[in-house]
Order: sequence, then structure tokens, then C-alpha cells
Amino acid sequence: MTRSETTSRRFNPERARGTILVLAACVLGNFIFCRKHVETSRVVARLNDSEITSQDFIDQFKLRHPELTLSQAEPSVKQRVLQDMIDQQIILMEAYRLGYDRDAEVRAFLTEKEQELAAQAYLDKEIKLEPINDTLCREYYRWMHKVYDVSFIRIGLGLSDQEKEAAGRKAQEIYRLLQSGADFRRTAATRSEHSTAVSDSGKYSLVTCFNLEKPVIQQLFTMKPGMISEPIEVSDAFFIVRLEKVTEQKPAEYSIVRPEILEELNKRHQTIRAQKTARLEAALKRQYHYAILPNQVDLFCSRTKKMKSRSDTLNLFTAREKQLPLSRTDFNVITIGEFLPKVVEYYWDSLSQKRVVEMLLNHMNGKRILKHHAMQQQLNKSPEVEQKLQVLLTQTLKERVVAKEVLAKIPTSDADLQPYYEKLKTNFRIPPQATVQEIFCRTKAEIDRVHALSVSRDFAGLQAAYSQDQETRTNGILGPFAKGRHGRLGELAFSGMRVGEISEPFAYRGGYSFFKLLALTPERIEPFSAVREKIKQAYLDEHKERYTAEWLQAARKQYRIQTEALP
Repeated sequence: MTRSETTSRRFNPERARGTILVLAACVLGNFIFCRKHVETSRVVARLNDSEITSQDFIDQFKLRHPELTLSQAEPSVKQRVLQDMIDQQIILMEAYRLGYDRDAEVRAFLTEKEQELAAQAYLDKEIKLEPINDTLCREYYRWMHKVYDVSFIRIGLGLSDQEKEAAGRKAQEIYRLLQSGADFRRTAATRSEHSTAVSDSGKYSLVTCFNLEKPVIQQLFTMKPGMISEPIEVSDAFFIVRLEKVTEQKPAEYSIVRPEILEELNKRHQTIRAQKTARLEAALKRQYHYAILPNQVDLFCSRTKKMKSRSDTLNLFTAREKQLPLSRTDFNVITIGEFLPKVVEYYWDSLSQKRVVEMLLNHMNGKRILKHHAMQQQLNKSPEVEQKLQVLLTQTLKERVVAKEVLAKIPTSDADLQPYYEKLKTNFRIPPQATVQEIFCRTKAEIDRVHALSVSRDFAGLQAAYSQDQETRTNGILGPFAKGRHGRLGELAFSGMRVGEISEPFAYRGGYSFFKLLALTPERIEPFSAVREKIKQAYLDEHKERYTAEWLQAARKQYRIQTEALP
């Protein structure tokens, strides 16, 4: 049996599911590993109708022991590798026998991963970056001794071919204007399309070869001060640059700076890829008629302004209001009811700000449109995506079996976990904690006036009436927090103040603050009830290997297992 036939046999959907072998070694173990007289198709183990060949074993052995050759390895080492392959195969075959391949959660997870892999394949197809290798590193090494001061004009490419052509014509028009004697800085201030053009007039100082895209650096390297380049096309714009000044410095030896060059090139590639991805997303948003619905966003922001904590979402919207769309495309809408749970954990105190909501909607829709477009192009059916998805399916099914058939059946009653908690309880020490209510004002005069009122007025009322920062969303309450947090405020909270005492005003966060100490709790150990889930997970992790071995021992009895001589 050839290697390809073995792989085909494992994953032919028409065959019994139990014939599927572990794919990870075949997909990930693309090593060239030869030994005289080893027949790579020879079968070294059988499990019912499923087979493990010499090549399967060789690949897995190299994954497990890259430092060894087969001839160097002890027989016991090779046997352990084969036994692990058999065990992993049993786990996978049990997953199919028990129907986990039809589990709704597994199918939903794989559907989402299929879309993600398709979207990644689309980006890989559309975004071509120069490979980072020694040749590229040496090229940048040749350029890195120069540091430039430049002025530039940027003209965005737009999203369509027509917009790109128009941008090219505009760049050529500006270039001709400069050639006829127009002042570069004034032209940059009025014609450049970068966001700070008016304030910086296109000035960019101390530019290295890693700060701009390669076509611009290549041009700068050949220029003399005062020269103006023709329009240079990069990933998202045309640039016209004037070299103001160049400084040369002697770099260290190539072998010394190569790690630095690699790091900088990786950063540069990430930046370019992000720019190209954003441009692709913007073009697809236009293609699929993406739109944010401003009236519903205004409603959303006005309601979330009432939130005092991330859990304060219960009565913000009626059932009908949760069905209102915040954004729409040709194929999808994102409703209030879908959007809020996905963003409230990390953004609850910013959801009253329209720009934040629009940013989050833009991000969610960008990723969603990429996935949809990739699926429309049937990139999920490409061999690369199908192979990755099959590996993921194999991994997911094995994890599911271990979770449901092994871990879920390990006894984890309070009686089992309590002794384990006693052994680990020092890991759950909570240092002293303070809770304060803060009043913040922008000027010293304002804070002194409010502080004077605190002698005779209710502190919470003063906070609601006079505090001028975002902490008003939580009524100015901070904490509980440990020592070392919140700068000067935290220092004062742990400086010996009594609960109920009000601090003196102090400079803080670009303004002035004072606070009332609401609570100060001593060091303590979290009780068992508060950390039960953490204890349970640690307990399962510690006992997983033993219980899995016991489960496998019983499962092996359900299979016909034959082993042959190993290479």
C-alpha cells in the first residue's frame, strides 16, 4: 500500500469511521528520513481494519525524537512511540464509534473554523509579501547605515482599479507642479492625504530603512539632498518624497545585527499585511453594501450610558429592541441582541461612545465579510484548507473523547476536592485590598473648592455633582485593588488612612483628585467555594494521565491489535 493510498483509506468517508488513523503525523511530519532497506509501506500495526505503516511510524518518531535516528534509538523508545500512536488511534476511533463527529457543538466549532481557514486562504492568495530570508536581510543591511530626513506627499490608492488610476493621475499632476517650482511643504500641507498633513507639512525625520516600504527606501538610497522623487507606488498609496538630509553611520558586522534586521522585517511585514487586509476589507464592505444604522446606534449608546458595571445589562433593552439591527450587509445583520453580549465584557464602560461602537461594528463586520467572501469563492474546498480542517477535526474529536469519557467521569465531589484545596490554598492568597470613592477635577481651584464642601456634605452626592472624569460611570468607586495599583491614589489608600477618612487633594492623571476610603480588607485566603472551579481544573490536570491510561486499558479490549517488527 502506498503512502497516498494509506492516507486516502484513512479519510475516505465511504469507509467505516473506525478506519481513520491519526493524521497529525502525516500532515505535520513532512520530514525526509531515510534508512536502507526500510519499506515505508510495510505495516507495523493493525487495529481492526486500520493500518499503521512504517512511514507513519517514521514520521511520528521524528516528531517525538528529532534528536535521534532510528538506528540510535533503544527498542523501548520505539515501542513507546508506536504504543502512543495506537492509543491515539483508539481514542479517535472511539470518537466516531460514540458519535462525537455528529455532536452539535463539534460541528458548530468546525463550521466556524472552516470559515476562518477559508478567510485566511483568501488573504494568503491576495497578499503576497517578499519572503524574509538571508538575501533580504543582507539587502536591508546594505541600506541600514543611512538615516534620512524627508518631506513627503501621500495619495491613497483607493479601493478600485478606477480609483487607483485616478490616484496615479493626481500624483503625476502634483509631481509636475513640484517640478515647475511649487513649494514642497506648502503643497504637502494642502494636497497630501495623510491625516497630519496640515500640521506637519509632510515632514518626517530620522527615517531608517525599516520605517517605510521597500520601494521608497530603494529610491531614497539613490537620491541626494534636495532631490524630489517621481510618484512611488506602495501597498496603499503613491508617495512623492523629497530628501532633506541624509546621515551615514557605520553599522556593526552583519552577523551581529542580523537578529535585529529579522525582527524589524517581521514587524514591517506585519504592518504591510495589516494595511493590505484593511484595504481588502474596505473593498469587500463596499461590494457587500455594508452600512451602520445611525439611529439604532444612537439608541444603543443612550441606553448603555446607564450601565454602572459590566453585569448591568438585564433591563437595558426590550425583547423587540434586541432585534433591531445596528449594521447590515447584503447577507447579514448584527442586532443589538447579538452585539451586546460579545462586547460588554471588555468595553462596557465605553459603549455609550458612538465612535467605540462603530469601531467594534467595523471590526466584526470586516471579519464576517472576509469569511463570507472566501466561502463564496469556495476556498474552503481547497486541498490546503480541507487538510487543515481534517487535522483540526482529528484533534477536536480526540479532545472531546478525553473530556467526556475520561475527565467528566473523574470523581470531583467536595469530599474529593477539599483535601486538594488544603494542599494548594496558599496559591489563593489575596493581599490587602482597598476600595475608594474618588472625586476628580481638572484644576486645583476646582478640587480645593469641592474638597472644602466635603467637610459638611455627603461624599457620594459631591462625587455625582462635581467629579469630571469617566469614573463617574461607576460613581467614582475604584476597587477592591491591591497595593501598587492606581499610582499616587493607591499609595495614599495604603498609607495608614482609616476607613471613612477623606484624603487631601493631590495631583493625579493630568488633574487633581481626592477620595474617601470605603473599605480596607486584610490579607486573606480565598475560600474553597470561591475557587472550586480552579481547584477542580487543577485536580483534573493532575489526574488526567492516570485516568486516561485506565480508560485506554479498558478500550483496547474492544479492538483487534496486531504489531509487527519496527524499522
